[in-house]
Amino acid sequence: MGARTKVFTADFMKQFDKEHQAAFGKNAADMGYPDTGCGRYSKKLAYQDWYAMNNGQRAQMNSLEQLTLVVLLPLVAGIVYPLPAMVLQCSYIVGRFLFGFAYTSKGPNARLYGIAFMYLSVLAMLVMTCLSLYAMI
Repeated sequence: MGARTKVFTADFMKQFDKEHQAAFGKNAADMGYPDTGCGRYSKKLAYQDWYAMNNGQRAQMNSLEQLTLVVLLPLVAGIVYPLPAMVLQCSYIVGRFLFGFAYTSKGPNARLYGIAFMYLSVLAMLVMTCLSLYAMI
């Protein structure tokens, strides 16, 4: 939430209070909600702030896109290979933090170090999951 708190400050959001009051009877929400980086509030951001906000949103959405996979793979792989599955999941989490930090602080090109950790971990978990499923039949 770092980018959101930096760009949608209380002072920035005050410019929308009059319009929001007319429509809903109350001031605009703190931190620009429900704007996700491309909405009405974001149109008033400086380009650099808009860029930072959208990098943060992209890092978050990438996490959500992979959530099902990285929850299910270690659960199934862990049936037969509990310790390696846990180690790989921890490796994925380290990669996820590197990815998110790099993406939000230095932009999209910096995310590659985290991607390497994440995708190698996911690939290994996928192989272990297949081996676990094979061992169970």
